[in-house]
Amino acid sequence: MDTQPDSMNKRNISKFFRAVYVVIRETMESFGLHEGPTRAAGLAFRGLLSLFPLILFLIYIASQFLDSAETQQVLYTYLEQVIPTAAGLVEGIVDQTLEKRGPIGWIGTLGLIASASSLFYALVISLNVIWNGRRRPVWRRTALAAVSVVGIAVLFVLSIALSALATIEIPGRELLDQTWVNRLISIVVTILLFTFVFYWLPNRRVSKKAALSGGTLAALLWEAAKSVFAWYLTSGLTNYGLVYGSLASLVALMIWAFLTGEIVLLGAEFGSTLEKIYWPDSRLEPDGWNGINRNAEVKR
Repeated sequence: MDTQPDSMNKRNISKFFRAVYVVIRETMESFGLHEGPTRAAGLAFRGLLSLFPLILFLIYIASQFLDSAETQQVLYTYLEQVIPTAAGLVEGIVDQTLEKRGPIGWIGTLGLIASASSLFYALVISLNVIWNGRRRPVWRRTALAAVSVVGIAVLFVLSIALSALATIEIPGRELLDQTWVNRLISIVVTILLFTFVFYWLPNRRVSKKAALSGGTLAALLWEAAKSVFAWYLTSGLTNYGLVYGSLASLVALMIWAFLTGEIVLLGAEFGSTLEKIYWPDSRLEPDGWNGINRNAEVKR
C-alpha cells in the first residue's frame, strides 16, 4: 500500500528537479542571448565613473542633515562591506578630493548627480532588454537615472538615521550575536534594493514575485561573492601586485565591479525567466510577445 505514495513522491521530486533545471537553463541561455558579460563590463565601466561622484553626492546630502564626520565614517564602513578589494583606495581618493574642493553649490550638486547617474542610465537600458520593456526616450532615461541617484541619497540618509536604533537598549539584546544580526540586516536591505531596481527601472509592469525572486538571488549571490572574493585576494592564490604593481588595488576594484554587474544582470534574468514560465499573465509586452517563442523571434 505504500508503493503508490512512494511513487508519487519520486515523481514530485523528479518534477521539482526538472523544473529547477529548466529555469537554470533558460536563465543562462537568456544571459548569453542578451550578451550578459558584455553588458556587465559596460556596467562596471560606468560604475567606476559614477562611484566617486556618487560618494561625494551622498556625503554632501547627508552632511546637510547630519554631522559631516559621522556621515563619512558611516559611508566608509559601508564601503568596506560592499567593496572587499579596494575600500582603502576609494576612501583615500575621496578624502583628498574633500580636502581640495571648496563648497558645493547647486551647480556642483547637479554636476555630481549627472556624473553619478551614468551607471543607472546603463542599468535602465540593460534591464529593459532583459524584461522586454519599451525603449524610453533619452530624456526620460536621463531623468530616471537622476531620480535613482537622489533615491539612493535619501535611502542613505534614512539608513544613518535608523542606525541610531542599534544603540537603544533592548531587553535580551546581549543574547543576540550582533555580527549575525548585522549580516542579516545587510542581506534583507540588499534584497529589497535589488527588488526595487528590478521592479522600478524596466519600462513595463514587472511581477512583484518575479522582481523579488530575482532580487533575492542577486542579493544572496552578491553576499556570497563578497566573502569568496575577499578570501581569494588574501589567500595567496594570486598576487596582482607582482603584475600590476601600484595599480593592483584598482585592477581588483575593476574585477569586483565586473562581477557585481554580472550578478545583477543574472538576478534580473532569473526573475524574468520565472515570470515567463510561471507568471506569464503579468507580462504586458509592447508587441504582444510573451517570451515563450523567444528563440524563434531571435532567428527571424
